[in-house]
Amino acid sequence: MMKFKYLFDDINLANMLVANWEYDSIIPADVDFWRSSANAVYTFTSDGERYFLRVAPIEEKDPQKVLAELEFLDYLKKTGYPVVEAVPAKDGNDMVVRDTPWGKYIAVVFRQMPGDDLEEIGSAYSDNLFLGLAKC
Repeated sequence: MMKFKYLFDDINLANMLVANWEYDSIIPADVDFWRSSANAVYTFTSDGERYFLRVAPIEEKDPQKVLAELEFLDYLKKTGYPVVEAVPAKDGNDMVVRDTPWGKYIAVVFRQMPGDDLEEIGSAYSDNLFLGLAKC
């Protein structure tokens, strides 16, 4: 179960971890931030493109499972399935594990997928999409 100590937005941690990738500027304090289970997700830009930094405490995420997730996404991509793409860090690895003043953290960066946000394309299309998925 996720500990309450991880249920906060820590922009300093995000800035420390995003430094492992190429980026345009430090993540500002008012950046988009989401929390899902053990993951915290921050957005940033690099060369004008939008990226997502996914951060998780090592106490909540097993690095081997994160690598397995990344391998599965890579497999899906190679078979032509549209999935998010992990972006290698400056050291060439898709996943970074770092000791920080807040503990040990895992970080992964994903490139934004092309296309339209469901909120922008209207509820008629998104309702049909979800109904179609429910039939699968």
